[in-house]
Amino acid sequence: MKIEDEFIHPAMTTLPAWYELGFISRIKQAYLTIRIHKMAFEHLVAIDWPKTPIAKFFEKKFNCLFRPPTLSCNTFGYEDTLFGPHLERVESKDPNWTVWEFELPVFIGKSEDPRCSAYVLRATLSTLFLALSWFGKNTGWKEPQLLLIESLMVESDLHGGSFSVTLTPTVTRWLSGQEDNSRLGKVEEAMMISETRMFQREKIWEHYGSEFRAMCRKPKWINFTIPGNACGLDPEAYREDDPDRGYRLDPHNVDSSVQQLTFLAGLARLHEIIREETRTKKINCWATPDRKVWSFYYLIWQGEGVFALFDIERL
Repeated sequence: MKIEDEFIHPAMTTLPAWYELGFISRIKQAYLTIRIHKMAFEHLVAIDWPKTPIAKFFEKKFNCLFRPPTLSCNTFGYEDTLFGPHLERVESKDPNWTVWEFELPVFIGKSEDPRCSAYVLRATLSTLFLALSWFGKNTGWKEPQLLLIESLMVESDLHGGSFSVTLTPTVTRWLSGQEDNSRLGKVEEAMMISETRMFQREKIWEHYGSEFRAMCRKPKWINFTIPGNACGLDPEAYREDDPDRGYRLDPHNVDSSVQQLTFLAGLARLHEIIREETRTKKINCWATPDRKVWSFYYLIWQGEGVFALFDIERL
């Protein structure tokens, strides 16, 4: 990632926030929210979307049209004759931020039709998070970026719901303060609520409740698990125990839309918890390890429209 004129690694450096995640549960409905700093949103508006490979790819794949964001728009994302743009603007209490939300889709049974709204929604999220990763300016915001969603896939086969998450040093410092082998009940509850809403099956709580886990382990690790074939998000490697160094969570057997969106709900709830505690408990969010890390990202176009992100570090 390039901030101003310098390549830096978000797992190594505490950066002012440019987007945030949130989770909302309403009666028989569940929503995810994405808050985007005005500078980052202006970056999205300035992109020449018709020329971007990712927009061309998803428009062809799902026979849909990408409605790009504008400064005055109330919706943006992919749409077709059945499904409109999924991201809707909601009221923001801070003029420095725009707030967007989307309702989690509903599935009948466990079948997934690649033409269903979940795939168009996921294409919008994949495009949005990739574009936000291109943002390279210092927002100057008073609070740091907590996590970054990366390489969100939109396929219907094995590993088709995979994505990665970079946890920043602020998050790992917070995790280092949790008890060993402790579970984050509010994060697990958000994931259970989300899957219950999408499947419309209240007994998920009764039969599968123990399979929703957000487990913290010393010195700074977290593992996410939900129902599936060993479906989880786990640290890419258990090394560098320094809590001032972030790391990436990588997927394991994240195959479906429901699994992908359920993990996003859990991460959104984790984001809210950490943001709230760093505010109320006045935790130092800005400490950064005394080292310079240069990071070079290569976005490679692979067959069938799959993007691979390669990262080379130089200490």
